Amino acid sequence: MILPSFDSHVHLCLVKTLFSTLFALFLLTASPIFIFVVWHTNHHLDGSYTEFVSVAARDGISSTLAASIPNMFDKEAWEYLVSFIAIQLAMMVLIPGKTYQASMTETGHVPTYTDNGLTQYLASVVFYSWLVYEGVFDPCVVYDKMGELLGASSFLALSLCVILSIKGLKAPSTKDNGTNGNLIMDIFWGTELYPRIFGVDVKMFTNCRFGMMFWQLGILCFAYKQHAILGYVSTSMLVNVGLQTVYIIKFFWWERGYMSSMDIQHDRAGFYLCWGCMAFLPMVYTSHSHYLTTHPVMLPPYLALTIFFVGCFAIWMNYDADFQRQAFRAKNGNITIWGKPATFITAKYVTTDGTPHTSLLLTSGWWGVSRHFHYVGELLAAFCWCCPGLFYHIMPFTYFFILFCILLHRSFRDDERCGRKYGIFWGEYCASVKYKIIPGII
Repeated sequence: MILPSFDSHVHLCLVKTLFSTLFALFLLTASPIFIFVVWHTNHHLDGSYTEFVSVAARDGISSTLAASIPNMFDKEAWEYLVSFIAIQLAMMVLIPGKTYQASMTETGHVPTYTDNGLTQYLASVVFYSWLVYEGVFDPCVVYDKMGELLGASSFLALSLCVILSIKGLKAPSTKDNGTNGNLIMDIFWGTELYPRIFGVDVKMFTNCRFGMMFWQLGILCFAYKQHAILGYVSTSMLVNVGLQTVYIIKFFWWERGYMSSMDIQHDRAGFYLCWGCMAFLPMVYTSHSHYLTTHPVMLPPYLALTIFFVGCFAIWMNYDADFQRQAFRAKNGNITIWGKPATFITAKYVTTDGTPHTSLLLTSGWWGVSRHFHYVGELLAAFCWCCPGLFYHIMPFTYFFILFCILLHRSFRDDERCGRKYGIFWGEYCASVKYKIIPGII
């Protein structure tokens, strides 16, 4: 019997596809379990992963994991979740704002959005504060029902991902769609870049108006719960919530820039993005605040202020890097950065419709230090709002470690994508800006 020979490149692609599919399948199953483990450990095991391992060794891993999964169909949790979604959708559609355009896609599509993120953020905080003042809403419920809310949100997000994977193949909103090769990859990565349902941009809703908005409201509820338990809010919680609030306000202030970022431009609406923002973000990104609710730390005033101001500087550094790039693009490179004319590399590429285009790759300012230097500010800020929990348990730093892995992985994906898009010009850019994130290290 003569076996067919395979080109080594084809064989490598098949192996890569198989590995990617298995890894996606692993994340599809492991990620939901992980967020429930984080919640269960925080809520029932004093925030100690060591205790979780001890319980698993004693009772068995399967029974321990089963005990970690909350009720996904709790009636009260679903009422709060649906109400939150309805309020955010209504505000997203009804609050006025200027219309703006994001970056053109490879098919030539130019997404348009309404610039009302900061207004919706302020309206949401004021509205929920009013509900609390009137006695209509008890913020403690978010802490008490966090597991059930997480279960409901995770179930809803998974259902949305399945619907979106079908929609992207059968009824796409734009030409930026297609299969990833198999069902698992389609659900994980998504099949459509800019899906809209009843005129609502799905990624703007899941990423910004659901995920980021819950992040802010959730940590405020945790601080409220700590006050209800202790009669005061600890300095550690004040620093933790204060820094995150500055970061989230910065996000909504800069939302227009975010909608032209790598997250939105190149990641399709699938499990990675949509489930991540609707389930993973609400638990993991707030895990340190959840922990501090029942683990108050009274930091000395000088230490609390030092952490807060270092964190604010890191947030500014992250914002300034993004602002430099945004201003550079808006003025087609005709700007001054750090007192000198901006330097750049002119890169040419062709979209899928055969149309040639030109991009300017910035090599000045923060973007001359490393190709993803804005991640340095983001990681430093995250460390600053995690460290008020001190170092008794790893739990307060769960978010920091996860964020580091996400950003590191994203930096490699972005470099690979840019290499395919710009070819030799990207090689020239990498020769000019040698480091990915941290100069001299990565």
